[in-house]
Amino acid sequence: MKLNLENDYAYRIILKFTQSPEGKKFRSKDLSDELVIPERFTYRILRKLLMAGLVDSVRGPKGGYVLAMDSSEITLYHVYKAISGDIEINNCLQVDGVCEYLGNQSVNCIMHKELCRIQEVLVDEFKAVTFGDLIEKY
Repeated sequence: MKLNLENDYAYRIILKFTQSPEGKKFRSKDLSDELVIPERFTYRILRKLLMAGLVDSVRGPKGGYVLAMDSSEITLYHVYKAISGDIEINNCLQVDGVCEYLGNQSVNCIMHKELCRIQEVLVDEFKAVTFGDLIEKY
């Protein structure tokens, strides 16, 4: 698993919200300019965060985007999932994943079981870190 540029940008956007006064609204363009993210990319990320319920959109001349949850409730996992879906470190760990070693058999190989265990640890670690924690630590 590798975090891609979209994940990185999404983390920076949420971090910007959490470092700002509660309820502060940001326009997509302002976030784009300040965080040096292409505007179309910023808008696409904000739409995904909106659909995931992490941000709200406020219409009007004084509108923009605002956090929908307290920063102590938003985890690294929430943001990752909003952008990329579930964390899957190998294709065989998908719901309908097929063990590439055993072919299309219904039995999973030893690697599948160990990768599944490792993935669970990784997901738990992503869920354990909130943006509120990050602000307090640094």
